[in-house]
Amino acid sequence: MSQNKTKKITMKDIAKEAEVSIATVSYVINNVEKENIKDETKKRVIDAVKKLNYHPNLAARSLAKQETKLIGLFIPDGNSLGVDGCIHHYYNFIIYLEQYLSEYGYHIVVSKFHTKGLNLRIISERNLDGVILLAPPKDEFYKFSKQYTVPIMIVDRYIEDALFHKILANEFESGYRAVEYLLSMGHTKIIFVSKKMEDENPIKKGFAKAVDSLHIEIKRVDIDHLDQAYDLGKNMSSVYPDSTGIIFDCGNLVKAFKNGLLERIYTSPISIVCCGQQEDFKMIEDIVVCTVTAQQKAQVAAQRIQEYIHHTYQSQDVTWISPILEEKA
Repeated sequence: MSQNKTKKITMKDIAKEAEVSIATVSYVINNVEKENIKDETKKRVIDAVKKLNYHPNLAARSLAKQETKLIGLFIPDGNSLGVDGCIHHYYNFIIYLEQYLSEYGYHIVVSKFHTKGLNLRIISERNLDGVILLAPPKDEFYKFSKQYTVPIMIVDRYIEDALFHKILANEFESGYRAVEYLLSMGHTKIIFVSKKMEDENPIKKGFAKAVDSLHIEIKRVDIDHLDQAYDLGKNMSSVYPDSTGIIFDCGNLVKAFKNGLLERIYTSPISIVCCGQQEDFKMIEDIVVCTVTAQQKAQVAAQRIQEYIHHTYQSQDVTWISPILEEKA
């Protein structure tokens, strides 16, 4: 006499039926109030649970609450920085993140986004309590988010999904404060130098807002290549003889500009303010940086991920970090 074996229904089946991610199913079933899930989405999940007669595995849920105190950190790979370049670029962030997480009793497991996708096995094999994705490619993020229910947090990338918390540098504020700083130092002849191709650059938007709200006129120079930044520095005294303040939104442009200055003696003093990633300006002297530091981002990331693990964070889906002004002699 044969017995009909009924397939065990899982959260993956519920997610497929409701057309949502597994993470969403988990949030609804576990009634995680901090997650901003629409009522219509909740209803689809609940209807799917009833339709498929799903019963949560209480033993598994109990075991899941036993923390391993391990946080996965996925860093970019295969981008313009290259593997080694990316690790170098985010080196300080990783060091500080490890330091701050250890204060909460956690350790990090580092992996990379590979050309073939995320190394997803590490999550199940190490039973990670949470995952931090550092500037993830959007397609890889969505693949990941549909397969795992661990708390996921994103750093340095905006993803249009309120379920997943993002930590971002407020680069709009950087552009605005750079203008304010130069004005406070008495500079009235100011130039803003930016990468020409980055029209959606938030630093540009902050700069434009400052120009508009402070009712000032600033020369804007859009640059395609580093050679143009070099030429600007070399010919500064003849092209912009009255300018005493200059703002850059890219560290490489600053380096090229300063090399150009060395080719020709520029008699008038000039104040240089740099916005963007802190790591881009590490080896540049005699400038003012208006940026969010790696230490700031790491401290917030460590705090937020442990709050998400313990369901104690109940605010907006983005943490914007304000930049600081720092003089580099």
